[in-house]
Amino acid sequence: MPRRARGAFLAALPALIAVWALGGLYLSLAPSLTASVLHSTNHLVGGLAIATMTAAGTLGSIALRGRAARPALLLGCTALAAGALGTLAALALHSTPLFFTTTAIAGLGFGASFLGALNLVAPLAAPEERAELFATLYVVNYLAMSAPAVTAGLAVPHLGLLRTAAVYALVVAALALSALATTLLRRRPAPQQPSPRRPPGQGTKDSDEPFASRL
Repeated sequence: MPRRARGAFLAALPALIAVWALGGLYLSLAPSLTASVLHSTNHLVGGLAIATMTAAGTLGSIALRGRAARPALLLGCTALAAGALGTLAALALHSTPLFFTTTAIAGLGFGASFLGALNLVAPLAAPEERAELFATLYVVNYLAMSAPAVTAGLAVPHLGLLRTAAVYALVVAALALSALATTLLRRRPAPQQPSPRRPPGQGTKDSDEPFASRL
């Protein structure tokens, strides 16, 4: 991880963990939750829950593609926490419509939060350092998705499916709220001054533009 990106990476870390832990929750437990808690005998419903979350995440990323890191993270972490807590309420109420609504909200938070975290960290790496940075990012992402999912699978026989999902959702919401607080408290970066060797407005075009919009 490049030294100048470490502070931003640590600030984005709770959001990254929350985002990918949410993905692990749906990929590992959503089919079982729809069958056992929502009492749906149609296996397609479990697949639709995963599809709803990922489709909403895609839409969130596209909608906020041109936004800076801070507003994307603020919106994304808020939606992520609300979606995780709302999904928990839907499971407690055995409400399928509420479950899919809150799943879509959580998915929007997934896309927006990940985009915001990417835009926060990636511009701080020089071109020759991006492979190192992205390798670190994705090691964290996939560990955050897989480790909680495996832990949840081991916990279900002891705690039960609903209680395990409740603990999982609460942890995701807590991480999202922690990331939201960190983003609110984090000092806004000072605007960069144009290079004296270039006319004003031409020296900072790439640095001011969100990283994801240049991909």
